[in-house]
Amino acid sequence: MTPSAPASRPDHSSEEGLLRQPAVRSLLAARLVSQIGTSVHFVAQSWFIYELTHSGTILGLASVMSLLGPALLGGIGGHPTDRFRPRRVLLFTQIVLGGIAGIEGLLVQLDLINTAGLLLCTAALSVVATFALPAWQVLLTEMSGEGGLSRLTALNTSAMDIGLVVGSALAAPVIGVIGVGGAFLLNASSYAFAVAMLAQSRQPRQPKPAINPSVPTTMRHGLAGVLKNRDLLTVMLLALVLSGAGASLPPLLLILTAHTGGASQYGLFLALLSAGSLGGTVLTWHARVGKRAVFAYSSALGICLTALGFAWSPWLMAGLLLPIGALLLALRANIVTLVQLQTPVGLRGRVVSALQAALAASQIAATVGLTSLSDVTGARIAIALSGTGLLLSVAAIIITTFRRDLGYLAGTPQHGIDIS
Repeated sequence: MTPSAPASRPDHSSEEGLLRQPAVRSLLAARLVSQIGTSVHFVAQSWFIYELTHSGTILGLASVMSLLGPALLGGIGGHPTDRFRPRRVLLFTQIVLGGIAGIEGLLVQLDLINTAGLLLCTAALSVVATFALPAWQVLLTEMSGEGGLSRLTALNTSAMDIGLVVGSALAAPVIGVIGVGGAFLLNASSYAFAVAMLAQSRQPRQPKPAINPSVPTTMRHGLAGVLKNRDLLTVMLLALVLSGAGASLPPLLLILTAHTGGASQYGLFLALLSAGSLGGTVLTWHARVGKRAVFAYSSALGICLTALGFAWSPWLMAGLLLPIGALLLALRANIVTLVQLQTPVGLRGRVVSALQAALAASQIAATVGLTSLSDVTGARIAIALSGTGLLLSVAAIIITTFRRDLGYLAGTPQHGIDIS
């Protein structure tokens, strides 16, 4: 039987050490500013597309295009990270992402782009981001070590969510002052800042992998690394359900507010969702990392989403978005930490890529299905159904895991990690 790795506890002795590292501070600054630009871009593009088409289905398609890269290329997205140093991969991808955002902004300013062109630019950004995500995750591990991974992951996610709060709050006034094209150009400048921060940061050199994997090897090893560990597979299956519910929420909120509060209310709702995630940082910082925590947070999230669908008061919705944001962050940090700690160092880029591809497929299916459903039933019913579906899925996974653990106690060993 493969020895199981114990659930990780936060290492409070390294709390100040992480933030004292210049490389960590540069990374967090890059993530914060880049996320502000990305959030402004996301709100501007979603609102622009919906204003052009007035179709929830087309808006869902735009969200699908943002997931096209991970869905098609997620299996090999970690190949450059396993072959080269993650910092170099990030420098290249941030430059390309900034270039695409800048071109899109110029085309909008010159009125030379239509809905199809916007969708094409979204797909291009998605393809490049597919190679950036594994590099970010592996770079976090190199900077923190395994003992501080969950805490640096929480800091990184918090920086992104603070950027989402600020970006969402700034989106409406930015669009009003400089227009949609200007919002895209602002995003391009945020990528330039990220490049500058990454270029100036220095960190201890990590040993290069003994073998530079080919693309087929990358895909095969990434998938095998997941399938061989049943507990890792359980966590990733739960992540699929969670990602679908989480990814579909922003476009459903946009549809819900399009005819009532407008862009300002939509930006406020996104800001509240992200503000709630700051509470998730505190929860992640002090709580034990493990599957039981993931199950508990997932169940609570399902209840909150179901309640959100039936919340007819904007104030009640605002109150529910805060815990939803906290739970989403805690779940992301826990799942990413569990996946990386249960994966050998040489396979982390590939396993993250496999997770990325699976999550993208789940997000596409959920976003298309729920936004299309909202055209028939309304956004509120679609949100409530996403919460109910999450609760049922979590219950099924818990029952399956419990039965498997009973088999283990009866003398049938299972490979994997401690479920605590």
